[in-house]
Amino acid sequence: MDESVLVYYSVIRWVWAKKGSKHVVMTTGSHRRTCLFGALGMDGRQLFRQYSKINGEFFLSFLRKIKRKWKRFYLFIDGPSWHKSNKVRHFFEENQDSVVPVWFPTCSPEEGSL
Repeated sequence: MDESVLVYYSVIRWVWAKKGSKHVVMTTGSHRRTCLFGALGMDGRQLFRQYSKINGEFFLSFLRKIKRKWKRFYLFIDGPSWHKSNKVRHFFEENQDSVVPVWFPTCSPEEGSL
């Protein structure tokens, strides 16, 4: 499982414009964003959910949805603070017979390449 933040604005680096003319790029100036959580099972099934931000509360909500879908599973995760909140640790303790968290080593090169 992993999560990602999508921002609703684009960065424009190059434009086609007539030589000598002044180009205009319309933007909204918005800083809106959305956060996606996703999980992929060994059987090919997927689970994705969209949240307004990334924190321990939303991560815990997503963990509960994963548990409903797969019942028993290994969870390969990295180490941001929301993965290690007290409520999340409590969830792992309560469900240790069905949920096995596998933590990537801190600052491992593999952590960002999966």
